[in-house]
Amino acid sequence: MLETINKISGLKKFLIDVFFLMIVTIGAKGLRYISAVIIARNLSIEDYGYYAYFIQMAGYISVIIEVGLPTSIIVLSLRKGIDLEKILRISLIFLAISAIFSYLFIKLYFEPRAGSSLFDFGDIEIQMLLIYSYLIFFGSLLMACLRAKEKNQEYSLLLFFLGLLTFLLILIILFFEKLTLINSIFSLISASAIWVLALIYFNKNLFKKFEIPKLNHVSAVFNFGLKNYVTRLLSSGVQILPFIFIALSEYKNALGYFGAAAIIVSLVRLIGQSISMLLTARLSKLADKNSYMFTTLLSGGLGLVLFISYPLIYFSLEHIISFIYGQRYLPAVYIVNFSLIAVSFEVITNVVIRPFITQNISRHYLQWIVYLIILIIMIASYMLSKWNDISSFLIVIGKSMALSNFIGLLAAITFLIILWKKTSINVGDK
Repeated sequence: MLETINKISGLKKFLIDVFFLMIVTIGAKGLRYISAVIIARNLSIEDYGYYAYFIQMAGYISVIIEVGLPTSIIVLSLRKGIDLEKILRISLIFLAISAIFSYLFIKLYFEPRAGSSLFDFGDIEIQMLLIYSYLIFFGSLLMACLRAKEKNQEYSLLLFFLGLLTFLLILIILFFEKLTLINSIFSLISASAIWVLALIYFNKNLFKKFEIPKLNHVSAVFNFGLKNYVTRLLSSGVQILPFIFIALSEYKNALGYFGAAAIIVSLVRLIGQSISMLLTARLSKLADKNSYMFTTLLSGGLGLVLFISYPLIYFSLEHIISFIYGQRYLPAVYIVNFSLIAVSFEVITNVVIRPFITQNISRHYLQWIVYLIILIIMIASYMLSKWNDISSFLIVIGKSMALSNFIGLLAAITFLIILWKKTSINVGDK
């Protein structure tokens, strides 16, 4: 039976591809994680919290302003045959216009409220948040161009280059002056700016001339990635929401503990990211019924691996945190523990919902419903909970994450079963 399943789905080859991609991704991002650990050990817990919150908020803002353009660049170029130079030109015009309006919006609306909890980043000015967000956005557009040109080696090289730059700049600051919150952010922005310049060089053939884009191309570029954009907006919202809960609380140190947890959790999330990068293409080649079988086997196996791994991590969690961050970060044990449970459910959910968009009739709205359920349950769980100190507060944050992601997984599995049965009935009728 297993041999038959493998012939239908190509599961064995897929797992090998995922493994090698995961190794490459870990290698590319490893230096960035090491940089974050160095910063965590040298800043106060509160300042490291501001640093972690700044990165998360910048990442979410970049998702908000991208409106699905990186996806449009890749797919419209490869599948629709639209000139890559034209797509990038439209994207860059949007980048410039949106940057101007974003700056004016910050000056007129956000800057007067910079002292409020939601926009409090310690000594970091809100303009730095805007600069870093747009550097991420610009970089994602140019990285998408490399993927559209199928320059996978250059893509991996430049991903590693960003991590190396960040790591080197942090080391230079560490050895030649005191590492502070401001110069940590400055090194992050500087590394990203140099990275973008390198990306411009590798995409220099796309900057040869400037022409006013045609309206039909503009419409195609913005319409195509809209459904994926909504999905990214909701899924990224699930990740930023706990940071917002903490930022609005009286426990500023909790941002530092949760920032430490975010690094550990992101290592598990790499598994899901590696799978997702290959899963969409693989499922698109399968019939609907076989894609459900493939997804069930993959998510079940992934769940089993995570279930077996969790006790090993749980019993050594204090030693892991103490070794990586130092004794002062031990209160993070509470949030790391529940975050690991939450991200395990999250990774499996991302696998389960993938067939919703790869089948013959795509159903993006089912993904949106799953993420909306997670967001609603997380907010409700947080609002209905009580705490009296930072430890109980961290437990509330962790439990709200774990519970909401678990219910989201149940919803995703339910939708998958319904679609599977519907497909089986349709096939039987024929």
